[in-house]
Amino acid sequence: MRLRIPLLAVVGALALCGLGASAASASTTRYVSTSGTDNATCDSANPCRTVQHAVSIAGPGDTVRIAAGTYTEQVLIPKNLTVLGAGIDSTTIKGPDVKTFDAFGKTYIVETTSGATVNVAGLTVSGPSGPGGGLDCAPNSLSLDMGVAVVNNSTLNMFNAAVRKIYDIDPVGAKNSGCQRGDAVSIGKPGGIGVPLTTGHANLAGVVVNDYQKDGVAARTAGTTLNQAYTQVVNQPSSVIASNGIEVLDGAAGQVRRNSVTGNECNLAVYCGPDPFNNTEASGILSFAADPSTTIAENQVSANDMGVYTDDGIRIADNQINDNRATGIYVDTDATKLHATQNTTNRDGYYGIAIGPAFPPDFPTPNPGGNFFIGNTAFGNTKYDLYQSPGSGPNVNRNNRCATAFPSRTYWDCRSNGGGERDDSPGGGPRHGHHGDGGPANRND
Repeated sequence: MRLRIPLLAVVGALALCGLGASAASASTTRYVSTSGTDNATCDSANPCRTVQHAVSIAGPGDTVRIAAGTYTEQVLIPKNLTVLGAGIDSTTIKGPDVKTFDAFGKTYIVETTSGATVNVAGLTVSGPSGPGGGLDCAPNSLSLDMGVAVVNNSTLNMFNAAVRKIYDIDPVGAKNSGCQRGDAVSIGKPGGIGVPLTTGHANLAGVVVNDYQKDGVAARTAGTTLNQAYTQVVNQPSSVIASNGIEVLDGAAGQVRRNSVTGNECNLAVYCGPDPFNNTEASGILSFAADPSTTIAENQVSANDMGVYTDDGIRIADNQINDNRATGIYVDTDATKLHATQNTTNRDGYYGIAIGPAFPPDFPTPNPGGNFFIGNTAFGNTKYDLYQSPGSGPNVNRNNRCATAFPSRTYWDCRSNGGGERDDSPGGGPRHGHHGDGGPANRND
């Protein structure tokens, strides 16, 4: 499904990215072409051959204009620049098979750094085609940690662009090594234990992110910000890893609105599966220890294991979260002061909205309560439309609509859909289990 971007949003994104005539006329334009040769000016009569060379000679505020073609290289951008291609999949910056490491010991294709503000539009960033990775998951120059990285308090404004095929190709030819890397867009601290903290800022609009190993878009670290709207984040089910479409983690603040997120399913035997209380799961949108100002609103989230996961007191509103394999919205034990309002969670495999016990299942501490569920709609979910784990604290529930609920439809203040649905409120129900943010398949941030 392709999201339609309103004209005002396009104009706003153009202004945000500095792509208006006044911004362009105030800078020198550097040109890059597959038929060029790297030189001292990269002017229109003498275009350069590599994007990195044009970036290196450009002055702050310049524009780098890249002609149609494929440019196999890594690009590090430490200064204020605008980078324009000829269009998605017309201009492609493709990662080389052998890559260098950044200051964090991570490999990348395009990275912004040093507090720079970088505007990017009209191009694709793509992973390499050669083998890489390794089954031991150790860092190496063949592996691909990040497609686009935003670090050292830099800002990326990306519009009308794509990030594709961000994964390892392991030695036996599989396109996904199962290692905890392969973020299409990484903002702030790169994933991994022991990596130094850093912040970043990203504004993404009209961006397509597809086919990634671990995360589509991941924002990490207190002080990091993500504004993401009108993007498509699309992955394929995996038999080796639990991916996540959009993540806001570890103190980062996110405004995630009007995006489409699909295809995050994990089929790793033993560990992964559709039961949210007993299996590790992939997520469409995941909020984990995020800044409380984070908002997840007006998104279309479907065909994932779990539509939206949170353990935070954030705002989740007006989302269409339907046809996910396990659960529409999963509320973990840490969440309190969560505001979930006006969401629809229909036809999900197990639960529409589930308030679960603690992770891991060996310590099933109930959720303390204090959350708000107002005006949500849930019908046709296999186990319960609305479910709260036994022992969880009281929440504020008003004007919800459902067919089945635990502990009861009365507790959830749940009205029917006019079809005379019965109130299924038996005791028991699953008590132990976890949402997948630990275990071999899922994240190691």
